Amino acid sequence: MRYCTFWLKESPDFVAVSTYLAKAYELRGDFDLARQQYRYSLGRGYKDYIAYTNMGLMDMQQGRWDSAEENLRKVLSLDPHASVAVDDLGVVYFKKGEYAKALELFEEARRLNRFILLPYLDISKTQLKLGNVKGAIGALEEALSINPDDDIALVDLIKIYIDLKDNNNVIRLARQIARLSPNPISIYNAGVLLDYYGFPDEGRQAIEKSQRIRAGKALWP
Repeated sequence: MRYCTFWLKESPDFVAVSTYLAKAYELRGDFDLARQQYRYSLGRGYKDYIAYTNMGLMDMQQGRWDSAEENLRKVLSLDPHASVAVDDLGVVYFKKGEYAKALELFEEARRLNRFILLPYLDISKTQLKLGNVKGAIGALEEALSINPDDDIALVDLIKIYIDLKDNNNVIRLARQIARLSPNPISIYNAGVLLDYYGFPDEGRQAIEKSQRIRAGKALWP
């Protein structure tokens, strides 16, 4: 921030520096100052896409859903194929309780880039809100077909199967986490589940694996 402020004093028309300063304010949580700098950059026609995207994300963090929608639509006016912005717009509608519209946007984000997992996760959450458990499971299974060790998809799917009292699938997925996940917390929780569902040896092995990973990470802070 000191560096950017210095350069703006030396060269007020150096608009790129204003954008970097805006990002610094954003990361510090000074959203009003960040917006001020982004608007200055926008007024000079610099990095429109990035500025609108970041302002939209700040709006979402603050629950300013109408402003977030406005900024995200400006992103899409510049790049209609920006799948992340489409997904973020879906989140805005989800937060407003407009689940059918949110689902439409999440589906569009998936169509634009089928290898990004976030739309699949959001589709699943929205399908649950709409009462379509089968659709929610299908979206998560699709996500896992792309990345079999995605912790979020695995955990969300386990939660659904726990609610359905489908013990076989809970055990299957807990084993999958214990085998594939690099996250020691997820592995530990999988071990707890395996122990609870009657597989104490597998549960102990998973917990020990979690502890080994934690110990290894402690050597490399």
